[in-house]
Amino acid sequence: MVIILAIFAVGIFVPGFPHRISAERIAGLVDAGGRAGPTREWHLLMQGVLAAGALVTALGALTRTWGTSYLKASVMSDSAVHSERLLADGPFRFVRNPLYFGSILVGLGVSVMLSPLGWLWLVPALTIFYLRLIGLEESKLKAVHGESFDAYCRAVPRLFPSFLPRVEKGSARPNWGDGFLGEFWLWSLFAAMLAFALTLNIRLFNWIALPGFMIGILLRKLRGIRR
Repeated sequence: MVIILAIFAVGIFVPGFPHRISAERIAGLVDAGGRAGPTREWHLLMQGVLAAGALVTALGALTRTWGTSYLKASVMSDSAVHSERLLADGPFRFVRNPLYFGSILVGLGVSVMLSPLGWLWLVPALTIFYLRLIGLEESKLKAVHGESFDAYCRAVPRLFPSFLPRVEKGSARPNWGDGFLGEFWLWSLFAAMLAFALTLNIRLFNWIALPGFMIGILLRKLRGIRR
């Protein structure tokens, strides 16, 4: 979590934020009218880019929520690598690491609020970090589960999902309430981005995103204690 937050922090504070965020640059490229100063069309284009980023963030949050709903709260709230069981149900039928794929989608969505340099940093840095983390986790899973995990790896993509399930449906059942609580801070981030897209008021974004982040961290700690 500390490393992920550091990656996001670097992306946020790379020069250019928040004065010339990527959404502004994209809107400026699309609006070829050549008129001086922000026009109504420019504002609408920028709002559209921000709304698209919010939707990508929501897709990432939904992917993570789906995966979290199949995992125990103790797993999600623990810093240790858990390899005692092999889960191949729900989103894990489409991709071996749906939570990390969802996090990359969130990074891609959030990038419209960063400077162009921040965007160029954030998504590649997250991808490289998660690939390294996956390598560590999968080495432990292979040591515990052997051939059954090798067969799962041969069938299911590592990070980018297939369009169709690659293994048979199992008996696991999702706990959606647990999933939404576990990813509460991502849903608050989506709400903050959507509010910003509608109003272009960065203060409103901060008022929603920062408390949501703190509440999300608290909820994850409480879930770990409860379990």
